[in-house]
Amino acid sequence: RSARIIADREKFVVETRLLLEEATKANDLDKLNVAMEKAIELGMEGEDIEAAKVKQEELERDRELAATLVAAVKTAGLKADGATPLVEADVEPLKEAITQAKADGLLDESPSLKQANDM
Repeated sequence: RSARIIADREKFVVETRLLLEEATKANDLDKLNVAMEKAIELGMEGEDIEAAKVKQEELERDRELAATLVAAVKTAGLKADGATPLVEADVEPLKEAITQAKADGLLDESPSLKQANDM
């Protein structure tokens, strides 16, 4: 019975490490949060766990910094999807939000910044 419990735990540890790796590579904060919760429940430790914590903190900071930027992207996106063509005045708030987000420390590889620049 105890051998089964150990084997099951090892299976969960392997699955959690894979989940951590995938979430980290994808810059997916929601998946990373789930994976870190599992890692904590399993008592996992190590360099990969520490690296995932650092990534989690970066992504949380990114999400906070990107809040205004995301709002500007959504507004520009709604206008772009409408019947009225975008004009420079529609794009200006997005440009200002990008500039401010960068000034606040949002990284160039931020998913939110990439989305804004793609518009």
